[in-house]
Amino acid sequence: MPAKIDLQLAELKHQDLVMKLMHEFYLSEHLIFNPRAAHTALLHLIEDRSLGMIYLINTNNETAGYCVVTFGYSLEFHGRFALIDEFYIREAFRGLGIGAAALHFLEDQCGNCESAPSASKSIILTPVLVDYTNGLVLPDTIEI
Repeated sequence: MPAKIDLQLAELKHQDLVMKLMHEFYLSEHLIFNPRAAHTALLHLIEDRSLGMIYLINTNNETAGYCVVTFGYSLEFHGRFALIDEFYIREAFRGLGIGAAALHFLEDQCGNCESAPSASKSIILTPVLVDYTNGLVLPDTIEI
């Protein structure tokens, strides 16, 4: 049975919660977290939906995680595309199908431009491994 989730578009009133989730995510991935820079970027994204959207992933009235979708433009893909920039499910909610359900929701949103302002027709998932010495390593792209 698929997990029942609610993806809620983050607003200014959610900025503290999103910052907490970002901090958890960065800690879990051993990434450097710069609160000032993160907060500035977060505010830009919340205030300008043409850049992308932040979704809170909720289940049973609890916040299970968040995801950030940003928009770009590609000649290769002939127009706008959506990039999942950050995707985080809290440890206690993993293995319950919440992440898969969230990805299906995002796929539907991006396929319906009327319900997702400035969205694209597809989501491109490209796992990116960062080697801070030699740059980015890009494995095969997966399109959903």
